[in-house]
Amino acid sequence: MYIAGVNDALFDHADIQGAVQGLSAQDCVMLLAHDPDLADESSKYGVSAQFSGRSHGGQVRLPFYGPLFTPDLAQKYIGGLYAVGEDRMQLYVNWGIGCTEMPVRFFFLQAGDYRILPACLSLESNSKKERL
Repeated sequence: MYIAGVNDALFDHADIQGAVQGLSAQDCVMLLAHDPDLADESSKYGVSAQFSGRSHGGQVRLPFYGPLFTPDLAQKYIGGLYAVGEDRMQLYVNWGIGCTEMPVRFFFLQAGDYRILPACLSLESNSKKERL
């Protein structure tokens, strides 16, 4: 298992290719990327799972509507677990506990979410499609 990370794409270059350079399709790669919307790109580089934040779950939400605002690079994947790309890379977006832009959270009910992803469950198989 390998843990790779990239810079915040809003402030620097998020070099996904450089972060996974030298790793093969048989390797289980966990990518730490603050920006969840990078998942569409990282899923093309053999990443097994991506862990992200940034969205704050929308921070201000309306019942039956959802978030009123999400930050740049957190527009598509706002919170929770997703399967992204052709190989269905696991993406987990944590809503966090802080705030962005506005110092308030409204209709925000998530207390704490500490899930373990099944990205690298199969130790016997080297096939990514069998692992996910």
